[in-house]
Amino acid sequence: MVWIHWSALTVYIAIDRPDFSPSILYLLTSLPLLSAAFLRVPYSFMVNLVGGRRLNLLITAVLFVPLLINYYCLEAKPHWLFYFVAAFCTGLAGANFASNTSYISYFFPYRFKSIALGINSAIGNLGVGIGQWFLPVVIIFAADHALTPLRKVQSSEGMFSLSAAPISLAILCLLALLIIWFFMDDIKLERMSWSSQVKVATEKESWYLSALYTATFGAYIGFASAFPYLMSRFFDSQGVVKYAFWGAVISALMRPLGHLLAKFIGAVSATIFSFSLLIVGCVGLFLILDNLVAENKLQLFLLFYVILFIGTGLGNGSTTALVPEIYFLRHLKVSSSRAAQVKASQETAIVVAFSSAIATFGSFLLPLSFNLFRLLLGTEIYAFIFFALCFFCCLLFTVIRYFLKTDSNPLCLVVDGKRLIFDRPNRMNQLMDRS
Repeated sequence: MVWIHWSALTVYIAIDRPDFSPSILYLLTSLPLLSAAFLRVPYSFMVNLVGGRRLNLLITAVLFVPLLINYYCLEAKPHWLFYFVAAFCTGLAGANFASNTSYISYFFPYRFKSIALGINSAIGNLGVGIGQWFLPVVIIFAADHALTPLRKVQSSEGMFSLSAAPISLAILCLLALLIIWFFMDDIKLERMSWSSQVKVATEKESWYLSALYTATFGAYIGFASAFPYLMSRFFDSQGVVKYAFWGAVISALMRPLGHLLAKFIGAVSATIFSFSLLIVGCVGLFLILDNLVAENKLQLFLLFYVILFIGTGLGNGSTTALVPEIYFLRHLKVSSSRAAQVKASQETAIVVAFSSAIATFGSFLLPLSFNLFRLLLGTEIYAFIFFALCFFCCLLFTVIRYFLKTDSNPLCLVVDGKRLIFDRPNRMNQLMDRS
């Protein structure tokens, strides 16, 4: 919620600060994504070195810094201060996700690892949608009830107070700190050196998985950040922005379903299905916003908007489910089931966290892509065709790399003379029992 709160505020900043152009507002939604991407890299490796509880106490306490500066910044301060808060301070919040996913991956054994990652990530991702719903309610409520010493702004659709946003988030951070202090644990881990973790994170397979995760999680965060302001531009009203949070909520709820879908039809097939939905969503939104569909424009926009976010949610779950399968099978080929679980647990934690860092670079580029197409072609809608082509390339890569029964497929294994793809938990469990 702290990380993504700029996306909820840009609609109101545009009213409060008419000197902020669309390019500046798109940049403000993008900068927290860029800094979080850089910060997630060291955060990915810190759980193994520091421990879960101590690390979460530290990185949650740090969030008070951007919120305090943000409170000062929103009181009609210059552009450069907005850039600083969005770029450095708010990015600290976005980096937390890498350490959390790494810790969850260590915490659960192989059989439960995938669904545990899905549930944890879904709850975390739900903060995006909750924040986009919660913050507009708070800033309007604070203004209507004359809470002081908050500065209030009058608009054609009512009064609001931007400063209420960082205050409310600071209260939630304090609550989170208390929960971590009293209820969270540190678990004993088999330590890996920093260099060993970097070696695992930067090998070829890690980059492949990071690319696929960038296309799903990067799209989720990027679209969630850009859509509130994008919708206000195309539908010319603050009122339509109230629907923006539904995309992030739906995507978050779909994430554990993506893991369940991977369990029943295989992580590879689930990933292919999710990329197909993303392509349909992008093409549909382009046709609607290009005025090729005139009737029920808003309703159809929201329909394809939902399809797009269902695709990101399922894809987040299915691409993450690929990681423990690939690394467990790699070690199971050369060692016992128990040893394979230990090694795979370490490497899965590193790769899942590292891929979240790489994916955040993609999310940073997505809002900027909307602005780039607006500057070059006069409208943002052609960005959807570009995104559809990117998703098609990812679908094609998934088929070639992980679906075909080839020697290069890390999920392919010859058993009893037959070449099989082990992308379903039941087959993997059979291998574990056999080992």
